[in-house]
Amino acid sequence: MSSLKDYSDLFERLDLTEISVKDGDFELVMKKEKTVNSGSVGNNGSAVSVGNAESIANTVNTVNIENIKDAGTSEKNYHEIKAPLLGIFYDKNSDEPLISVGTKVKKGDVLCSIEAMKMLNDVVSDTDGVIEEICAKNGEMVEFHQTLFKIKE
Repeated sequence: MSSLKDYSDLFERLDLTEISVKDGDFELVMKKEKTVNSGSVGNNGSAVSVGNAESIANTVNTVNIENIKDAGTSEKNYHEIKAPLLGIFYDKNSDEPLISVGTKVKKGDVLCSIEAMKMLNDVVSDTDGVIEEICAKNGEMVEFHQTLFKIKE
């Protein structure tokens, strides 16, 4: 995507409440607060605080640029593989699943693909281990930094 307007349009079209984007050194987090107040009502049914600019207020109430830290290894004795971008999750190559629960994986193995802007992006394992849980379903929309897999190292 080339501009904040593109991200704002995507945010509104998918009716998201939060989106996080990281591209090199650029990081963007957009959040929509659903509040009930005496303000006007936005085009998606959520309340919009009085005083926000009309053009963006109906889509995004808050835009924050912040550092996003990788959660790394969880306290629950497994490693989480998170979505590197927003898109559609595919865990199948033709009719065969790429991996399943109990599959042994090595660092660099392709676990799934995420389709974004009509391009398939492979998600690879960053550790050796065994797939303990697949947290997304084939064909489902996943958000940036959403947990896709839990791997027991």
